[in-house]
Amino acid sequence: MVRVIILGVCGKLMAGVANLAVEKGYHIVGIDKCFAPPMSEMLTHPNIELIKGYPEHIILQPSDMVIVGNQLARSMALIQDLVAKRVRLYSAPEWLMNFVLRDRQVIAVSGSHGKTTITSMIAWALSQAGYDPGYLIGGVSPQLGTTAKLGSGQYFVIEADEYDTAFFDKRPKFLHYWPTVLVISHIDFDHADIYQSLQEIVQQYKYLLRLLPKTGQVVATGVPSAITDQLEAFGLSYQLYGERAPHSPTELSGLSLSVPGEFNRQNAVAAFLVCQQIGLKPLEIVQYLNRFTGAARRQALMYQGVVRAYDDFAHHPKEIAAVCEGIKDGQRLLVVYHPATYTQRMGKMDQEVVDALAMADQVIVLLPPKHQMDWSLYEQSLMLGCDTEQALADCVQSIIQPQDVIIVMSANYLEAFWAVLLSHLQLRFGKQDCILQDEALR
Repeated sequence: MVRVIILGVCGKLMAGVANLAVEKGYHIVGIDKCFAPPMSEMLTHPNIELIKGYPEHIILQPSDMVIVGNQLARSMALIQDLVAKRVRLYSAPEWLMNFVLRDRQVIAVSGSHGKTTITSMIAWALSQAGYDPGYLIGGVSPQLGTTAKLGSGQYFVIEADEYDTAFFDKRPKFLHYWPTVLVISHIDFDHADIYQSLQEIVQQYKYLLRLLPKTGQVVATGVPSAITDQLEAFGLSYQLYGERAPHSPTELSGLSLSVPGEFNRQNAVAAFLVCQQIGLKPLEIVQYLNRFTGAARRQALMYQGVVRAYDDFAHHPKEIAAVCEGIKDGQRLLVVYHPATYTQRMGKMDQEVVDALAMADQVIVLLPPKHQMDWSLYEQSLMLGCDTEQALADCVQSIIQPQDVIIVMSANYLEAFWAVLLSHLQLRFGKQDCILQDEALR
């Protein structure tokens, strides 16, 4: 059996690649520095062998394929050894294109916001309609049950981000996917460790549009005129949704989503337009979307009783504002904000973040080590700061009041914090009023 050796296997993309490779009949050797939920729980197949910690050398067989995650640095001893031996290295997107996507109709979901939810919605609707799509999602969808599936149908739905590909390939991942249908859900500045300006990000999307076939379809919102100008110049068919949309399909009046917020309604509109373009009946699409229960760590309800507590992946100021607006319902809103990404830690959008958090009644910030944030901006808005997850949990416990709504926003899952907080909530307010998502799907 051919082995696929995956370096950084517990990453969101890499765990999905591992499962797709298993479906194709390969034996996986997955190596990572640690294995933590939820991705570790997606790596339990008998044909996935896991190794914790990176060795300096690995013994390769002639038929082995080596896939390198984008978090692995050129300076690592193992990488230096592989390069010195001139081993053929694949990035995950390149491997996907060569071994999974080349013969499929690719539906790529790109943009700064909503990718995971829109990808999950499309994959869910196509699955319900009997299309048996393949998919690869940058998170866990409880209804689909996994991050990735090969599928037998012609369509493959993939979350396509603009972050770089590997230490040897600094292009965005989405340039490898060659989509037939492309969703662009907003283009905003982010990833300050790679891009110096919004214009640099827009340029990558312009390169992406060059890879669409003449018959390609684009569904977009929140994009600059430079993108729509290029769509028209290339003669590509496109539909706008959101504020700039000329009209909304009448069938969308029947949308009654279980996931909260106007931003999720717009995510559903994008999924609706994609499914409609590939032939699903509008009323059926609406029914499928109304049964969609959400993607993990996107407004995930962790506790419901006298208070409600949510966990969310939001980290960009626009996402933060949208989540606050979507969840706040006349009750006191307590936000826990953890700046975990490079852009956040370096304080690249401090003022925008402070403005986005303004609708919260109280904000507590878990300060990352060695950050360069302008903390004075947060202090001026009477926000509280903590240095550890335990201190954060202690602070939150001390100020919770009955009827509060708590939202924890971080690109990382704060496992230690949640363990303490949930124990406190159950002890103080009793058992929850509802059955929540399995913790493994966070």
